[in-house]
Amino acid sequence: MKERPVCAIQPCAGFSGTAKITLKEGYSFCQIGEEAVFFDEQNDRYLLIPPTLRADFQRLVGREEIDEPQLDQLMALGLFAAEGEHGPPLVPCDAPIPPHSIFDGTANEAVGIPIRVEVAYHLNAAHKRLRRSRLPGALNRIRKWKSSYKPEKPFKSEEVERFARKFDKARRSAPYQPRCLPDSLALFDFLASRSIPSSLVFGVKLDSFAAHCWIQAGDTLLNETVEEAAAFTQIRIA
Repeated sequence: MKERPVCAIQPCAGFSGTAKITLKEGYSFCQIGEEAVFFDEQNDRYLLIPPTLRADFQRLVGREEIDEPQLDQLMALGLFAAEGEHGPPLVPCDAPIPPHSIFDGTANEAVGIPIRVEVAYHLNAAHKRLRRSRLPGALNRIRKWKSSYKPEKPFKSEEVERFARKFDKARRSAPYQPRCLPDSLALFDFLASRSIPSSLVFGVKLDSFAAHCWIQAGDTLLNETVEEAAAFTQIRIA
């Protein structure tokens, strides 16, 4: 995922009142030190609360009383909605990084031509999908698959990891430059075609700003190392 500069949020329409607040649909956030970082799915961007409103935002998260002028300024940022508008709860993403990765060991999977062709197909499809429907379309597709998913049989973690290692080996010879988002979408589809569910996770860091994503299932990272993933704070899980 390409790095993006962290930007101050531009004000938009104002809001008055003391109603309870939720996030707007399509937004999520995480806490990194004193900073609240927001992910805007629709526009594929990351945003910060302006410094003058950080303390008021923390009171909002804590369901504390806020003076109406400060509440109006927070609502004018365009990140929040009045409770009852069916937005996500105002709770930071704080899921822990899985403690295991398929790269922990030295297992080596044999990969034949059919798997290499299939992986190349999924990579090509992921790149085309991102050009056509961009990130919102890709995430909606994941949500649709998960909502209709009916497990045919339980998969052992060893079996899931074996398929992920096959994907990784075939990926290395595919004619595409490594990029975390299309690679992760392709791995999700590769596993989904075998009725194996997984999660696409987005992470962010502010010390030299960067955004990243990876696939995980259970307590195992399927296309990233624990060390690399731990450098990021999770901000969205799809």
